[in-house]
Amino acid sequence: MIGLFFIRTVRLSGDEALVPSRLLWGIFWVGAAAMVAWPDVLSRLADVVGVGRGVDLAMYVIILGLIFIVFRLWVRMYVLESHITTLVRHIALDERQDRDV
Repeated sequence: MIGLFFIRTVRLSGDEALVPSRLLWGIFWVGAAAMVAWPDVLSRLADVVGVGRGVDLAMYVIILGLIFIVFRLWVRMYVLESHITTLVRHIALDERQDRDV
């Protein structure tokens, strides 16, 4: 049912670039619901990894996820700044050529 929701929303939006983002959000929410429904599974996974409690494991994963998101946003901002710089240079050169003519 969740898969059908994601397929339907992508068809309605017409933007297939949203598929990875929606898939990740779907995995996140299904994982969050699973942790609430079966907390002992998270505790067992924490024991396998070597972390004391399941809550600690969840916090470590959340912190790593936030670091990844901050890095991606920084890279996106850097690329946008370079595109804006290029665009402003082209506009300035075009305006100068128009004044010289």
